[in-house]
Amino acid sequence: IGIFYDNSVLDELYSLKLTEKQVGSICRQAASSFNNDVYRLKSEEVLRHYMDEQYEVNAFGQLFFDRCLDINRDEDFIISFMLSKQSPYQVSTFLDYISNQDKDITKYTNVIKNICENLSVDGERWSREIVLKSLIKCIIKLFDKNKYDDNVKNKCLDMWDDLYKRFIKSIRPFEKLFDNIN
Repeated sequence: IGIFYDNSVLDELYSLKLTEKQVGSICRQAASSFNNDVYRLKSEEVLRHYMDEQYEVNAFGQLFFDRCLDINRDEDFIISFMLSKQSPYQVSTFLDYISNQDKDITKYTNVIKNICENLSVDGERWSREIVLKSLIKCIIKLFDKNKYDDNVKNKCLDMWDDLYKRFIKSIRPFEKLFDNIN
């Protein structure tokens, strides 16, 4: 109701102690309203409020499965979500999603870079093996698609160096793959 009619309802909602199921229901409604121009800002507000909850909220995945996210419009929101307390499985699923899209992955460079930096700094929080494989796949694809763009290529190399320094044992199997692209 708060998404559709009244902000004061949202304020009251935020003050309540909710169960994981209740938070999930609220976020599913916000995700389903996200692509509607009339309700998008309130939906985003609700999702931002709950993205750092202690619960894993599967409704966030609905945003990219239903293709609700527009990188040009929602880059800041996507980065916030990728750096939130949500499950590393959601981050990995999102990385797989952007890697498998037919569209150019280049427009996701800043998102990938932020995920990489966060993983390099705070890798203990995430189950890094889950995210690392998907992240490396995106970096390699991004590098491959931008061989002649020095700016993007250098960002990819910086990301690779960050991961290599922090996760050398996990990165080793991918070294030859990355070297072969170059």
